[in-house]
Amino acid sequence: MSLLFNKSQAEPFANLEPRPLHILVADDHYANRLLTQSLLQRDGHDVILSEDGREAVKACAHHIYDVILLDIQMPIMNGFQALKAIRALDNRNAKTKIFALTAHNHVDEIRTILRHGFDAVLVKPFRVADMMRHLDRPYKPGPSRIHNDKDEIRGAASIYNDVLDMPLLEYQTLDILLDAIGPERMCTVLSAYWTDAAKLLQDLKSARISSGPQAASDLIALRKTAHGLKGASANIGLLRAARLSARAQNAPVEDIPFLIEKIEQTLEESKTAIRDYCGLKGPATAPQP
Repeated sequence: MSLLFNKSQAEPFANLEPRPLHILVADDHYANRLLTQSLLQRDGHDVILSEDGREAVKACAHHIYDVILLDIQMPIMNGFQALKAIRALDNRNAKTKIFALTAHNHVDEIRTILRHGFDAVLVKPFRVADMMRHLDRPYKPGPSRIHNDKDEIRGAASIYNDVLDMPLLEYQTLDILLDAIGPERMCTVLSAYWTDAAKLLQDLKSARISSGPQAASDLIALRKTAHGLKGASANIGLLRAARLSARAQNAPVEDIPFLIEKIEQTLEESKTAIRDYCGLKGPATAPQP
């Protein structure tokens, strides 16, 4: 089950009749945008997509939305900057509910996000039911996901065996997604993931960590890339890839080459596992890695 964080704990209105929402989603990863859009459109909502915060602000200047979902880590303009710009607009979007989308699940990180003014935080993988709870709207929940404990980053390569022994896939997540968006859309989402993952992996492999003046900024960029891969992998149930990426996001510098090697190996193994899973569900689901 996704973690839920809200400024208030109001109970849903039992007699509120659901209506389609006009929703803006901003996320720099195509697979994440496509998955979020698919899940929302399944319930009849109107979804507009933006690739970064600047695009989201432009969209909000010309159209009014019921809900705005902003990824935190985006290029050009991040989620915090986009939130501030939208709140400053001279239209109704200044008061619209704006939720943060993030792969961060540490309590201190969540508190920091809320202090910036977000109405709530939705921890990836994204679930429509979580969003509806924050909107105090009724929603018929699907099967609950297996809850996985938070990563405990200990920072020594010798303790990474607990992650390497994890299953490649979280099948319940995959089953829920397949049931929610159907085989054809699932195929498109998986294919988009592999495109995104290949680029993120290449960025990780080509990252330079030195002791020079650029060392700090290089490390920050690498950790942001690992964070992006963590969120994208968790969204589609690639459990081990998500957890290894989380470790790379927080690991000591000397452990990072080892973790990148294991992430690459895990992604290759996950391709086969996904093919096997899709083969059991039917040929129409088969992704094109």
